[in-house]
Amino acid sequence: SRHDYEGIDSTAANGLMAAGSTLPQGVLAVGTANVLALEMGLTRDPRSLVGPILHGQVRPVTPIATPGGHALLMVGVGFDAAVVAALADRPQMKWRLGKLAYLHPTLAQAFRYGFPPIDLLIDGVPTRAVAAIAVNGRFYGGAFQAVPDGDINRPGMNVVLLGRGGAINLLRYGVALGLGRLARLRDVRLVPARAVDILAPRGLPVQADGDPIATVPARIRVADRSLNLLWPVTPGPGPAPPRSRL
Repeated sequence: SRHDYEGIDSTAANGLMAAGSTLPQGVLAVGTANVLALEMGLTRDPRSLVGPILHGQVRPVTPIATPGGHALLMVGVGFDAAVVAALADRPQMKWRLGKLAYLHPTLAQAFRYGFPPIDLLIDGVPTRAVAAIAVNGRFYGGAFQAVPDGDINRPGMNVVLLGRGGAINLLRYGVALGLGRLARLRDVRLVPARAVDILAPRGLPVQADGDPIATVPARIRVADRSLNLLWPVTPGPGPAPPRSRL
């Protein structure tokens, strides 16, 4: 498979969405970044992995509809999509090196990528940025909170718009993301959205959940229906949550 585990999650989700199935999907934290597992509070501990599948609670998650199917976590256009596209021809590197596989294409693209301005319509309102990332929850690229108050269980997405290009600004954004302060930067905007039309420049790659899925122009939107995922049971007062019968 050309996918890492994050992509496998999305592949399974696309199959369930295409079939209109209400069958709940389980998640294992054994991938490169494990963003979905982080959103769900899962770890690599065997009890954390198996617990939701055996006796988890079912919660709906509304994906992002894209030209290539449905994304559970994020859709990006700009620098991150250029890195994903550069790595797409060498899928074995992600299996062998994990997150380190992104190091070489990231450094190469930092000085090769031209950071062209990207024209978008966000819920019909025109805007421009050098990069746009639609996030379905809180996390991006691992345990980095791009949208601190995001909630993957709440239908909708937040679009992170980066205003400046170049290697120096890229480093600045990366540091701010690592500190959980990306959205506080003056040249970063966070816009709630239901639909995003990516208009130009034509041919620019678009990535979803770590895989290239389209090129500009492209339209993404909140999906019309939800997907059921198996979540860990959260202790607390009140009636017991519905349990999986798998």
